[in-house]
Amino acid sequence: AAICADGNNMELNNLSITLNTSTTTSVAGGLCFINSNANIYNSIIHDNTGGSVHVYSGIPTFAYSDIGGSGAPANWNTAFGINYGANIDINPNWDANQKPYLCSPTVNGGTAAFGLEPLDLAGNTRIYGTVVDMGAYESVASTQSTASASICAGIGNFYLFHNQQFSTAGQYTILLPGAAVGGCDSSVVLTLTVNT
Repeated sequence: AAICADGNNMELNNLSITLNTSTTTSVAGGLCFINSNANIYNSIIHDNTGGSVHVYSGIPTFAYSDIGGSGAPANWNTAFGINYGANIDINPNWDANQKPYLCSPTVNGGTAAFGLEPLDLAGNTRIYGTVVDMGAYESVASTQSTASASICAGIGNFYLFHNQQFSTAGQYTILLPGAAVGGCDSSVVLTLTVNT
C-alpha cells in the first residue's frame, strides 16, 4: 500500500494516491488500515492495483474525497470505513501528473472545514476558484480565451465565429463544448467593434 496506518489515528488531507501496486491480494495498492481510526479528507485515491482501500481493523472515516471502488455517494462500500459525506467514486479526470483538468469532478469538491495548507504540492495557492479541490493539486487552468474583431457598419455585414453570426457591437461569450484539454468545455469572450 502507498500508506499503511498501523495502530495510529492519522489525519490525511489533500492527498493524491494513484498508480501504486500491491504484491498481495490482502493489501490494497492505495491505503490500508490496521487498528486505525484515521480520517481522510479532500483526497483522491484512484487507479491503484489491488484496490483503493483495505481495512484489517479500525474504522477510517472519509469525507470530501474521490475514492475508487467505494461506490460513493449512493452505494458506499462499508468495508472501506465510514462515509462522513460528500465522497464520490468518479474518474478524477486528471493529466499524467495527477493534476486535475478544470472539468474534473474533484475541482471545487473539497472543504476547508478540516483545515488546509496554504499551498498545493506545486506551490500554487491552495484555494483557486470557489472551494478547495480534492487531491494534492489545485486546478489553476483556465478554459476561457479572448478574441477581438471589428467589422464595417452596413446592411449584411457580420462577423462569423464558430458558425455564429455577430453584427452588433458588444461582448459575447461563446461556448465550445469539449474543446479544451481533458474534454472540458471551453469558452471564448469575443469583443466585436462595428466601425462606422
